[in-house]
Formats: sequence, C-alpha cells, structure tokens
Amino acid sequence: MLDDLDPAALSDDTVRAVAARVTHEADSDMTYPRHYMGEVTVHTRDGRTLNHREAINRGSSDKPLSNADIVAKFFDNAQRNVSRDKAQRICDAVLSMESHSARDLAKTLSAHA
Repeated sequence: MLDDLDPAALSDDTVRAVAARVTHEADSDMTYPRHYMGEVTVHTRDGRTLNHREAINRGSSDKPLSNADIVAKFFDNAQRNVSRDKAQRICDAVLSMESHSARDLAKTLSAHA
C-alpha cells in the first residue's frame, strides 16, 4: 500500500525501530526481470525462524491479478487524491471505454468533484 510509504509512516518510531533491525541480501537464484521475486525470513525472540518466499510476483504474466484485484488497487490509489464518487466515475469510464469515445473519458478525468 502506498500509505506504507507516506512520510508520516516512515517517520513513525515503531516503524523505524523495526527497520533498524532489517537486513537484505541479493538472491543469486532471482529470475529478474521476468519476476520480481522476494523472500522474508523472521527470527523471533523465542528462537523460531519464519520464512516466506514469493517466487513469482502477483501481477506478472505467470501470476496475473484478477480484474477485481486491479479494480481494488485502482480505488486504493485513486482515493489518495479524489473522492470515492469520482474514483467510481473514472473506473466506470475506463471499464466502458469500448463503447465511449476518448473525449468522454477525458471529460470524466478532467471533471471537478
């Protein structure tokens, strides 16, 4: 989520304390640029090691997002700058582009409120 990258979130003391304990390293088995793979390993205070590897990133051609996921992502991002109603109008205009002109889409995008 983009909110996780907001300056307020990045200056949060709890976030900064966790970030200070994070390390990273390059993975020689990475298939970049075909996939943006990643792995996280967490070492807990009680000695456990928790691990998750995402070999094929969501949104790649090998693991595409569903239409519902794309629409949800659009709303999460759009509502950072426009109202829910305007985001809905934009979404509807984009999803019906085949039956409307580019001019209609431009009007929707440029309309205030």
